[in-house]
This record gives sequence, structure tokens and C-alpha cells, in this order.
Amino acid sequence: MAEKLWDREKPVINDPPPGKKVKQVLRKMGYNGDPYPIAKYAEGVWIKDLDDNILYDFISGRCTVNAGHRHPKIIKALKAQADKVTHCGVEDLYNLEKRLDAVVPLRGAGNLRATYALSGSAANDVAIKMARKVTGRMGIICFAGAYHGTTYGALSVSSYLPSMVKGFGRLNDIFYFPYPDYVHPPFGNMDGVEIDDIIIGLIEQAFETYMPPEEVAAVLFEPVAGDASWLVPSKSFVNKLDKLTKKNDVLFISEEVQTGFGRTGEWFCSENYGIEPDIVVLGKAMAGGAVAMAGAVAKQSLLDKSGFDHKHTMGQQPLGLAATLANIDVIESEKLLERSRDNGDLLMRRLKEMQEEYECVVDSRGIASLIGAEISSKDLARKISIDSYRNGVYIIEMGYRGIGALRVAPPLVSTETQLENALAIIEDAVKKAEKGDL
Repeated sequence: MAEKLWDREKPVINDPPPGKKVKQVLRKMGYNGDPYPIAKYAEGVWIKDLDDNILYDFISGRCTVNAGHRHPKIIKALKAQADKVTHCGVEDLYNLEKRLDAVVPLRGAGNLRATYALSGSAANDVAIKMARKVTGRMGIICFAGAYHGTTYGALSVSSYLPSMVKGFGRLNDIFYFPYPDYVHPPFGNMDGVEIDDIIIGLIEQAFETYMPPEEVAAVLFEPVAGDASWLVPSKSFVNKLDKLTKKNDVLFISEEVQTGFGRTGEWFCSENYGIEPDIVVLGKAMAGGAVAMAGAVAKQSLLDKSGFDHKHTMGQQPLGLAATLANIDVIESEKLLERSRDNGDLLMRRLKEMQEEYECVVDSRGIASLIGAEISSKDLARKISIDSYRNGVYIIEMGYRGIGALRVAPPLVSTETQLENALAIIEDAVKKAEKGDL
């Protein structure tokens, strides 16, 4: 009988992670980076590793298990589908489009049309193809620090690290602009409104000089810049960008691979800004982390005249469709949008308290249950994450251009007690860092 972990409140440490067995597996894999859990069982917010440590997954499997590991309703739906069919056209193709049509905010009239993929990277490729086919234009505007993925289209619009594109090349007609970063150079010492206007002005200047708007298909935008360290643009900036796309007949693609399915307290993060994109990119938490599932969606009315088509063998797999339908049911029935906001309030309050008490915590920013706690150096952020992991909370460091931030994104099903216990472990690591004991 499977072990019951769902309701437990604290981690269990038998062999401080990474324990002996996990180290052996990582060594056999030839892995030399920061250690990470190798699970033999997971449930809810918990991972039980090969050394029988029970760890709080404070990053939700990199934002894939918003509803928790192995949510029973999602697993039940998977098993029921697997008992019937695993590879064939099924009615859920129609059913899922109808459910997505009800929750994804999209500009325009008519029903939604979904094109499925197996990763966020591939879904970004779909969105680029979709925008180019619909408009007959090639240009794509994207933003510095973005991490959209590692397939050719996705890496072409990414600029997180030079190593992503070094030695590979990229697609043509990609134009990069600064992301609104209100904390760091070169804009960090300026007024937020001024920063917004400078970036919008740079795009307008490009339209007037080297980037004819009639040759630009879309703006591809992360509503929160994820791996860059959870940079949050102002509502004013996003609305100005939206207005600029409409004025120039350019499509707005909201890249919601990490921010979707309740992570930011709404079904999709664009709702926090009050905008309706033309295309939304889905991934990660789409199927509750149970199976690979991603895609790009737009209104049928947008796609009708273009003849857009994109398919691959496993893109419409029945298990992913069933799991996504069940995941949407769970988010609705368990009120996970509200829980995301409530948990986010608790997380932000506690992190702001740490920011006031410890000099090494220099900023906390985010929306609902998507928060970056910036540490004074990348190395110190890494040490805090490793110490937290050794004591039962798996959290990681991230950030571009030398920024070190803790990725705070626990499952939306987390209880207040679970969050408080995890935060106490993280704070203990911060306290050691402050004293120079890490």
C-alpha cells in the first residue's frame, strides 16, 4: 500500500540530502552540478528520496505540480484513460478545448483552438509558427533575460544565458528589448514610470527606424520574467505594451508556461494586468505534472484564414488530455486560485520580515505564489538553497546577469502549517548565511 504523505507537516531527515544513494545515482549519471532529489515516491508537497528523506518540494517541480504531486483526482483520471486508450483520437480533444475556452483569457470573438505539444519549449515554437502564419510576417519582439526553452524557436527568443545559443545559431528576424527591471542596472536607480516609458520608446523608435511594424508578427512576453529572478513588470507597462501591439496590428503572445494554471492567483497571469492576449502559451502545470502536456491557444477566428496547421505524433495524447481536464477540475473545486493568493500573502509577508531582519535578503518580489527572494550574491543564494535542501526543503537559486534569487513557488495545495515550517528552515539557512556560517 502506498505511503501516505499528503497531510504531513514537517520533513524527515535520515541521511542529510543528498544522501548516499542519491549521490550514487547522480554520480552514475555523470552529474556534477548542485544536487537535487531522486524520488522513489512523491505525494502532495512531499518527495521521499532514495535515502528515505522526506523533503518539501518548495519549487513545485519547477512549477509543474501546482496541485501537488500525484493528486488523487488526476491520478484517477489517468488510470481511467489508460484502461481505455493511450494513443488514439478521443473525445477529450473537443472537451478540453471547451474547458480551456472558459478559463484562458484571449482577445477576439469565437471559440478557442488549441495546438498541443509535449514541452514549454515546443509550445513556444508553436506560438511563433502560429503568429508568423496568421500575419504573414516574420518579426518577433522578445525581451532580455527570457527563458522560453531550448528547441530552436524557443532558444531563438531566449536570452537568459549566452550558453543557450552559443554554437547553435538562431532563427532570423528576432528583435530583443530590455525587460522592465526596477531593481537592477541599467535602470534600477530610475523611477518605474520612466523605465516603462524608455522601453516602450525603444520599441517605438525601432518601428520608426530598422524594424517596420508591418513586418513584425508578434510580441512574445513573459508576464513575470521567471528564470531571470521573478521580475514583475508594472500593470502600466503591460498595458502600454498591449496598446502598442494593437496600434501596430502586432499580435500579443503571453508566455504562461510557468505562470499559468493558478500560479499567480488567476488562471493565467495576464489577468493580473487586465489584458487579453492573442495567443497564450501553456505548459508545465497544464496536466498537473502527471504527464508531459503543453500547447499554444488562440481564437479560431484569428486562425481561420491562415490555414495554420501544426501536428506531431504524440501532440494530442489521450493521457495528457485526461490529466489536464482533471487538473482544471481540481483547481476549480479546491479553490486553488484563492489558495494561491492567500499562500502568497503569507509567503511575501514572511520574506519581507526576513528582508528587514537580514542584510543578505535584499528584495522579495512576485505575484501570489510565484516569488523571488533575492540574496546579496549568487554564491550566497546557492549556499542557502543547499543548506535548506540538507534540512528538508528543496529550493533552488536562479537569476540572470549574476543575480541570485531563491525560487519560492510551493504547491498551491500547501497548508499554512506546512508553509510556516518550511519557511523556518529557509530562515535558519539565511541566518547562517548572515553570520558567515555557510
